[in-house]
Amino acid sequence: MDLNQIEKTAIKILKQGRKTSDGTPKDVGHTLRVRDQALKIADLIDESTDKEIIEAAALLHDIGWSYVDFQDKAWAVGAHAGAGAYKAFQIVLENGATLEQAMKIQKIIQIHDFDVAWEGHPREVQIVIKFMENISPETYCLIAADKGDRFTNIQAYLDLFDPDNTELLIQKLQRLIDLSKIWFKNKKVRQIYQEGIDKIILSKRGQFNS
Repeated sequence: MDLNQIEKTAIKILKQGRKTSDGTPKDVGHTLRVRDQALKIADLIDESTDKEIIEAAALLHDIGWSYVDFQDKAWAVGAHAGAGAYKAFQIVLENGATLEQAMKIQKIIQIHDFDVAWEGHPREVQIVIKFMENISPETYCLIAADKGDRFTNIQAYLDLFDPDNTELLIQKLQRLIDLSKIWFKNKKVRQIYQEGIDKIILSKRGQFNS
């Protein structure tokens, strides 16, 4: 695969998607960080991984935000993964991927935000645990890096919610803490994000101003 061209294509698409409050693209920096961390995580886990698949999936995992109406957050959270997976399949085929590679990348992107579908479900943690037990190592590398970016860039995550609703923010922070035990079950991976996890725990106690 031509990963350099895939990166250029991904960045071009991401620039048309979500924006920060000052109008700059929101997902370009996130995507490049996730790519770098996903490749790093691939070296830390016990299973063998296909780094070419990981890199392509990481570069394209959020392009779906450029194809959905992301103002409707409840709908767009799930829709962006489906839209992005479909478009990613086309992009990687056009850039040298085999059909098998393209199908793997499509599936990884399609399920990378699985956990959000179960938010608020009384058995959410158990559902996510079961899901994480049955994914490919390449999928794990992307999910851990994608979720991990919240712990190193927590404000971007909190900006998704009403800043005046303290109770809601506390609930969201607690959810991150609870799910971090699943996402970062691998101790080596958890070490990458431990500082951010500790800050979130302190913020819940009112000792950290994010």
